[in-house]
Amino acid sequence: MQTVIDVGSSVQVKADASALAIVLSNLTDNALRYTDHGCVRFSYARGRLHIEDTGSGIPEHALPHVFDRFYQASQTPSEAKGFGIGLSIVKKICDRRGWAIQIESEQDQGTRVALSLPLAGPASAAED
Repeated sequence: MQTVIDVGSSVQVKADASALAIVLSNLTDNALRYTDHGCVRFSYARGRLHIEDTGSGIPEHALPHVFDRFYQASQTPSEAKGFGIGLSIVKKICDRRGWAIQIESEQDQGTRVALSLPLAGPASAAED
């Protein structure tokens, strides 16, 4: 598996560092955990951090529930790779901080997360 970081070194976002660390830790862990081959890509554009993977994806019926506490999309305990609380914590932090978060996914095609994080200073060309 390959990891691609496509975020300029001069990009600085306006965010509480501790809260952001928890959110990014959970999102990164999920992307890496469910991607056996292909890549995980991080990019930043137009006020949004994007985390995209080529992993197993999330079934369509499960997408409305991914932020629900203890919800796991896997069908059996042996398929489960977590506890079902990470994304609920992420959503709670994002709601409290005013960060919009969106998850798009297709089973066997990967997952795309977009997280609103405004730049710390004036908008610059480094954002795109």
